[in-house]
Amino acid sequence: MIKIYSWCDARPWLSRLFLLSLALVSPLLLPKPALAGNPVPEPDLLFGLNLSYTAWDLGIEGDYIDGFEICGGPPMPWGWPPLPPRLDIRVSYYDVDEGGLDRAIPLEIGLLFPLSQSSRVTPYLGAGLGYYLLEGDSPNIEDELGAYGALGADIRLGGRWGLNLEGAYREINGGLDLGGPAFKAGIGFSFN
Repeated sequence: MIKIYSWCDARPWLSRLFLLSLALVSPLLLPKPALAGNPVPEPDLLFGLNLSYTAWDLGIEGDYIDGFEICGGPPMPWGWPPLPPRLDIRVSYYDVDEGGLDRAIPLEIGLLFPLSQSSRVTPYLGAGLGYYLLEGDSPNIEDELGAYGALGADIRLGGRWGLNLEGAYREINGGLDLGGPAFKAGIGFSFN
């Protein structure tokens, strides 16, 4: 039996939260006029630290689980290419309670590649590898290795603070097939 569902079907309140966030942020995406004596400062590339609320589809029961994620990393020490990548270090925590799995703690490292820095919004692509600490009652639950890909945007609100929105996909193979999409929204802080 094949179960087909969409992100909106799985969690209607999550799609409403995403649309509300987008509606609140959309006025900030418009360019601001520059005053004659006040040049617009060049925006920084990406936030140095993000704290996010995350929904991840583990694929166990066809439902999303909720968790929190902290990610960040320094910019690379070289100036080429014109938009250098940023080291991406992620630590997440999920209480699962499904399929014999009690909790999942992804530890991931990769690179984020900014696509533009011409406005308050910095879209990026990212990819990396992960080690997934899994705990549960089932005898076939063991820690797993995997990879992730991400597409997101950092949105400057002013000063060093802003919002981060991201869609990611984790590919984890092993005793349990835990690969699936993850969606996150959170606040970011820049050390630049």
